Amino acid sequence: MAAGALMISFLSLVLSDATPIDTQLQNLQHQVKSLNNVLNDVIKEFVDLRQKHEDLENKFHDVSAELKHVRKEQDRMGRRMNRNLGGLSEERSAFSQRSGTGNPGLKGEKGDTGLAGPKGEAGIAGPKGDTGIAGPKGDAGLAGPKGDAGIAGPKGDAGLAGLKGDAGTPGPQGTSGSKGQKGHAGLKGEPGVNVVQHQIAFHAELGDDMVQILDDQHINMQDDIFTIGGGYDRNTGVFVSPVDGVYLFSVTVLVNRHGHVEVELKRNGDTILDLYAEAVDENESGSNMVLVHLHANDKVWVQVHDRYYDPSSMIDNHFTTFTGFLLYA
Repeated sequence: MAAGALMISFLSLVLSDATPIDTQLQNLQHQVKSLNNVLNDVIKEFVDLRQKHEDLENKFHDVSAELKHVRKEQDRMGRRMNRNLGGLSEERSAFSQRSGTGNPGLKGEKGDTGLAGPKGEAGIAGPKGDTGIAGPKGDAGLAGPKGDAGIAGPKGDAGLAGLKGDAGTPGPQGTSGSKGQKGHAGLKGEPGVNVVQHQIAFHAELGDDMVQILDDQHINMQDDIFTIGGGYDRNTGVFVSPVDGVYLFSVTVLVNRHGHVEVELKRNGDTILDLYAEAVDENESGSNMVLVHLHANDKVWVQVHDRYYDPSSMIDNHFTTFTGFLLYA
């Protein structure tokens, strides 16, 4: 009841428009303090009731134990009485036989029901029952006044960098700057290379068909269709570079049908290019090219691979070529 009265007073204070805010806050604090006191009293009474309930449960257990003991004594005395009555009946029968008494008479009629006895005392209260189902949630109370702003917390760690945004649209072209001053003349450069003096190129074909192929056999392109600047020897099929520079070489090999061969382009004994030609039902060719830096007097030639070929294959003369030229010195 006290809590209900305090709640009504609390609502009247909140809903009042005439009372100043400071006064309302003081009244609210007083009412909250009073509610806390009432709540403490209720909690104290609940604790006392709970203690009394525990005391009653202990007494109930004690009385139950005493009652069980009494019932056991009653059962024991009943059994003893039955034994005594049995013995008395046997003595009565023996006495009747000695005294010559006759047989018992017929059973008499049932007598009237006796008066009801006085009402017994109330039994001991049983143990506490299980907790009932929780009731439905009550309506939300009125919102309290807004509290003061708390102290600002420490600054948090910086988050991860976001994804890079899309590039923006190009801005308008700026105005042209003023013309700068003329710079100083640069140093004199080194003498240039006379390209005309280093025009080197050749193109050669296989003079005769090549049969009975052997391991690492040179393929001598004896027909030099075109050559300029020197360097290619038609007698050996070897190109010797006249000057340092970057050269381009191209090799093409044609084999007759049912044959296959792999050839290599060698520079000073090292392989710088491979190509493979295999003919099944008709003649087939294979071609490849390479860019390579050569020093002066480096040697370049074409030869058969040491393993990947058919000795019975025939390399055609007119369609097997070796070409090379200097790109720049």
